[in-house]
Formats: sequence, C-alpha cells, structure tokens
Amino acid sequence: MLGLGKEAAIEFARKNGQVMVRGWKQGENGYLLAEKPRGQLPPLTLGQGAVVRMEKKGVVYGMAVTYKELLRKTNLCFFAFQDDVIARTLRDEDRVQCLLPATVCRAQNQTAPVGSGIIVDLSKGGLRIVARAPMHIEPGDELAASFYPGGMGFMERQKMRLMRVSGSGSRFEYAGQFVDMDKKYAKLLDGYIAFCKAWAV
Repeated sequence: MLGLGKEAAIEFARKNGQVMVRGWKQGENGYLLAEKPRGQLPPLTLGQGAVVRMEKKGVVYGMAVTYKELLRKTNLCFFAFQDDVIARTLRDEDRVQCLLPATVCRAQNQTAPVGSGIIVDLSKGGLRIVARAPMHIEPGDELAASFYPGGMGFMERQKMRLMRVSGSGSRFEYAGQFVDMDKKYAKLLDGYIAFCKAWAV
C-alpha cells in the first residue's frame, strides 16, 4: 500500500495538499518519506501532526503521522507513525444524510467540549459535522462525539479520529472516522441507518 511513488493527500493546519510518499513499517513503528507537499500549505514544523490519505481500487487508507525532520541531502520530509493504517472500503459503509446536533470534545479531556455542530453525513465508519464556529482541532486529533441518532438512543463520547477540516467564515466542516466503537453503538447506528433508508424519498 505504501509503495514507491504513491500519490497521497496530506492535511495539516486546516489545509491540504498533494505529496508523493514512500513508506514502510517495522513492527509497531511506521515511517514515510515524502516530497515537500504541494498546495497552499504553511511550512511544516518539527513535531507537527498531519494526516496522510490515499485511495487505491476503491479503498481509502489513512494514517496520523508526525513530522520529524527534513533530510537535507535528499530534500525529503521524514514522518513517523505508530497507529495502524486505517483502511476503509468506500463501498462497504452505508451512508445517510441527516441533521443531528452533536457536541465534540477531546478524547483526553471529555469534560470540556471543543465545540458543537450538526452532523450532515453519517455511517458506521464516521461522520461529517458542520459548525458555525471553528473548533480549533487538527487532522489526526483524537476526539469524542456525542449525539442522538434519530432519538433511538444516545451515543455518548464515541471516539473518533479527525481526518479532514475545511471551511471558513461562518461554515466549518469536520470529517471524523470512528475508532473502537462499542457493540451497542454499532447496533444503534445500524437501526438508525436502516430507518433512514426505509424512509428515503
């Protein structure tokens, strides 16, 4: 998957661009070598977190990475990651459009919300939230979302990894990928998605 010369998207500081990556994994540790990212991106800073995503044959792969250094002899950026690569088949998850109020907090501090918004797109794999004000969170952040899927039950502090941030002014969009979902929450979402599909027009 992390083959030589693979084109990927990189996102950090609420911006995104394109980059060619070369990568490998040794045990629990993974590494990426990449060109300097292309696009309207600010300079990378040491220790900065980013998200690298790529698509291959209908499967989206994503990983949260940390920028380590610039290898001056080759002019390549060196990233490290320890999390498993997340793979999501685009055809696997049923998605529904919705309007569900939600609050978001950091996974490490679940008593202080970072913001709130409306879930407009939902699946068992993740969600997309639209907010009127920035939440000051970055791709790669570990978060938790709380919401009522159609009044069928309460999903409280479901963990997710932020994958994408976009928007400006009075509209901001945040796309997150669920992690470690409890079985009861998965069953709740199954019921909600089935309800939405049954009543779709």
